[in-house]
Order: sequence, then C-alpha cells, then structure tokens
Amino acid sequence: MQVVAGKDEVVFIRDDLKAPAWSLDAPLRFLKDANAGRKVAVIGTVSDTTGDSGGTYKKIARKVLECADLAVFVGPNAHRAVRARENEGDNSVQGFPDLRQAAAYLRRELKKGDLVLLKGSHKTDHLARLFLDRIRPIQCWRDRCDKVIFCGACPKLYHHGAEASVAEPMPLQSGVPVFAVVGLGNPGRMFRNTLHNVGCRVLDALARDAGASWKVGPEGSVSDIALGRTRVHLLKPEADMNRNGAMVRRFLERIGSDPEHCFIVHGDADLHLGDVRFKTDGGDAGHKGVGSVIAALGTGRFKRVRVGVRRAGDASKAGRFVLGKISSREDKILVEAVVKAAHIIGDHLQEMPDGETVPAKVKDA
Repeated sequence: MQVVAGKDEVVFIRDDLKAPAWSLDAPLRFLKDANAGRKVAVIGTVSDTTGDSGGTYKKIARKVLECADLAVFVGPNAHRAVRARENEGDNSVQGFPDLRQAAAYLRRELKKGDLVLLKGSHKTDHLARLFLDRIRPIQCWRDRCDKVIFCGACPKLYHHGAEASVAEPMPLQSGVPVFAVVGLGNPGRMFRNTLHNVGCRVLDALARDAGASWKVGPEGSVSDIALGRTRVHLLKPEADMNRNGAMVRRFLERIGSDPEHCFIVHGDADLHLGDVRFKTDGGDAGHKGVGSVIAALGTGRFKRVRVGVRRAGDASKAGRFVLGKISSREDKILVEAVVKAAHIIGDHLQEMPDGETVPAKVKDA
C-alpha cells in the first residue's frame, strides 16, 4: 500500500494494483484500525467475480461497512453493491458506473481529516485518477484503457484531446414526470430485421398497439403513444448503435424528460434468444450502445429492458451474429419476446408516479 496526502488534508491509501476478493481483508483491517475522522473505502472491480449474480458485491459492501463509514463502488457492478443499503435513506453505500462520476461525487463529499482507501485493479479501474484529479484537474477519463503504466506516468493524463468517458450528469426534472422509451439499433433498411435492432422492434410494437404513427424528429424517428392514461414519448435514434447516446440526451432534453423516467430497450447477447429481463440501473456490461447512453447522460440510472439475442450453443462474439439474417423459427421467438418486453414497459409505468396526461388526439393503448 502507498500513502498519498494532498494539500486539502485528505489522505489516500492506495492498494490499486490488483483486486481478487481474497485481497480485500488486509487493507480493510488496516482501515478499521486506523485513526481518522472519517473512513472511506473506494472499491473498484473485484477481479474474480465475473458472471456473479450480484450477491458477492452485496456481501463485499457489508464487509466494507464493518471497517468504513462510507463505501463507494465504481464500475459496471457498482449497482449490485448498492443493494446492501438498509433502506432508502441509507447513504452509506454509493455506486457509480464510471470513475468520472465517482470523482465528481468525492470532490463534493471528502473533507479535511478523511482517510480514503482505494482498492481495485489498475488495468480495469485506474483508481489513481481519483487523487490525481484533486491535485490537478485531469483530462483523460477513458474507460477500458489497457495501458499497464500507472496514470501518473501516462502522457495522456492532462492531454486536452484525451477521450472523456462521460458528460456531466443530466439533471432531474421537477414537476410532472415525462416518460420516454428508446429502442436501440442501427438506422437503415439493411439493419431492420436483424438481432441488433430488436429494441426498435419493441417500439414498433408499442406504436402499432397504440394506433400511433412515426414521424421524423431532430434525433430520429419519434412517436407519442398512450399507455393507460400516461403519455409516453418513443424514440428510435438516427445514429449508429455505438454512438446513439448524444441523440438520446438531446431527445430527453427536448421533451423535458430525464434519465430517471427513461426506458432503454436493447438486444442483449448475454441472454438466450427470447429471454427478457428488466433492470432499474447499472453499468453497460460491455454493451457499447448502452455505454454510449451512459456516457452521454452522465449516469447509469435509467431503466433497461433487455431482450436476449444469443442463439443456443453459439459462443461467438456478438459482433459476428447480431447483424446476420434471422430464421423464421428465430423470428417467432422474437415476436413473443417483443410482446413480453412491451408488457413489461407498461407494467412498470403503472407502478411509477403519474406522468403527463394523454392529449385527446392520442388514442389509448
């Protein structure tokens, strides 16, 4: 471990080279025995939890809270750790899908006398940027950097042309909620009936069932529908899957919505063909389209409807099959999945606060 003390009298303890689960005990014992006004543990990716259902990160969070006053998790599994909170008012566990968001939070939160443990995997998390940014604002917040050198020795750290991974978090809107559903895919006729565009198929089903039509908007194809008495804005972004985030943000800003009231529908190669799952928030789990949305909105706190596109027995990378043709048998499976996904969206909207009412000209679903 390495001690790093800043001018603001916040002290960091680095243990950020590697982070298998067994290596957490020693630094946490050190933190527990330390003398400090407040103890904070920042935990990145635990390297041997790949494919975990989420229980491990919840257990880790509880273990961390035995030694620290505040636990901050960073990375695609951070949302799993937040489940360790005792209740809605419990702020002792914080989760951020991206390091830049965690840095912004810690910039506001940390104060004189705090002792902060950084525990993560350098190649995956680059947690050193959390204290380097406090010394001098850095420019590179890139995710998934495979450089083996530490960030402090990287020439791109303060380079103004470096890729920033996320925008400033999009603010929540006050007043009556405005709901939006976005279907991810690629624009163009050639992609229409591919597995890559299953998110758009779900939106087509919602519009068709509501008797609504599509029109061209500034961000892509848009439609307004009614689910019950709630008005819902639909968007199929006119942008490549991996670069659709900017269009999503522009759309939400234009209609007066925000991430909390947005549903993202997308195909998921981690699920078997036809499976449908719902998530309230999280990281991108390697999905570049979702990653683009997180980067543009500055947060992963939006709802997702994931439709499985992985064929049985096919272990190839998603890029090799999501743009291929769909067989008639597979299409029947997807038709059922699309119906299920549409119902899930409707069910969850009914559980949320009342939103915009439906104008008289919009037909009820």
